[in-house]
Amino acid sequence: MNLLYIAALLPLISLVLLLAAQRREPAPLPAPMQLRARRFTHWLGSLPIYRDSGNAWRAATRRSRRLAHLSRTLQRAGINNPRDQFAVYVSMFIGANLMGTLASVVARAGGHTAWGGTYIGIATTIGFTIAAIIAVRAYADRRQRLIEEEAPTVVQITRMLWRAGLSLPRTFSVLCNELRQLAPETTRELSSALRRIETGDNQEEVLADIAQLTKSDGFREYLVITRQVSQSGGGVDQALSDLYQLLQNRRRTELQEKVSKLSAKMSVVMMSMLFPALLIVLGGPGFIAIGSALSHLGR
Repeated sequence: MNLLYIAALLPLISLVLLLAAQRREPAPLPAPMQLRARRFTHWLGSLPIYRDSGNAWRAATRRSRRLAHLSRTLQRAGINNPRDQFAVYVSMFIGANLMGTLASVVARAGGHTAWGGTYIGIATTIGFTIAAIIAVRAYADRRQRLIEEEAPTVVQITRMLWRAGLSLPRTFSVLCNELRQLAPETTRELSSALRRIETGDNQEEVLADIAQLTKSDGFREYLVITRQVSQSGGGVDQALSDLYQLLQNRRRTELQEKVSKLSAKMSVVMMSMLFPALLIVLGGPGFIAIGSALSHLGR
């Protein structure tokens, strides 16, 4: 009976291992979580202490490469306003110091020496800062993956709008109004570009800046095509059609790679879990009978 229990548990264990392997791949953040994050950063930047800090943050990012890199990461995460970026940076710094101070006080209360509590506080501050930066980078990477997934839809709708004879700013405006639910992250990027164009910035420079910032290959190529069209004019229908086919082929290739990796994982699980269970079920009664017969002969 114990062998039968083991044979029944092995397939269940293999199923749990497969599910665990599938959960290792990071999933995009749900839309409500993204909306709450945007509201929080907007509320944080609207506090009186941060209202006039946008120019100071711009100047700091020009002088420091590390702050400039952090600013680009925050922009990839959807925090484009310099005031909001400064608010997030200062809040991370204050939160890290508060956590370090709290850890130091708790360590002193637990019996550590003054130097020991100080070391623990410093280590907690550094660890909290690193964890916050890693969390921001992970959020930015997930957002860029969402933009990559939304790129084919945006390319197709842009192709249809350009066939109707709309200009580039008008095309972006229609995309931002009509695709907010279907492609929310891409429309946010296009809304930022549209605001800069409407305030008088050069279209080519705006599109070049966004293309240099994004990590999404499909969205970058889309911006490059629209930038070339805004520079030289001409037809864009064939270029967008080729880009759409390219993105579809990339997605098909990625799906094939995932299926092949999943097949390899399933083969390993079958060899380690399902085959032993099958051997126990089929050969277990025979081994039990042989063992009982040998015991009778010994008696």
